[in-house]
Amino acid sequence: MRIGTFEPVNNLSDEYGQIAQHDERVAEALIASGEFRHAAYFLIQAIEKYLRSRIFAIVDGRNTYFRDQYRNHSVEEAADFLVQVISGNVEVQKQIRSQLDRFVFQGVRFNHLHNNLRYPLFSERFQGFVLLNVNAEDIESLRSRLRWV
Repeated sequence: MRIGTFEPVNNLSDEYGQIAQHDERVAEALIASGEFRHAAYFLIQAIEKYLRSRIFAIVDGRNTYFRDQYRNHSVEEAADFLVQVISGNVEVQKQIRSQLDRFVFQGVRFNHLHNNLRYPLFSERFQGFVLLNVNAEDIESLRSRLRWV
């Protein structure tokens, strides 16, 4: 049994942008139904895909090197790679990374958040498993970061 069919992608940057928009719409539907934790997950997915859309507006995804750079689902790694492809100048890279840290990351480790939204985790502090709860204020924080990207 097979699920789905593959279709050719003509413009990788545009495709990532469209998928990001779909993730945003799904997040908004989940927010409307009060499913904040799941909505947060899709907002993070949209952030990642918008970053990748910008990367592939600059580089050719058919190139093996660039293709290998996007095999994971890390917002942080996508942002780092975007900074690298925007400029080879180390000072420019520092400035861009500083802006990303200030306006997007704001001390949040998205790679941890990505998993903590989906799975219970063991906490030494609580001596048991915990589940991350997300509220409307958290959602607004993620929305503002998404708008910045």
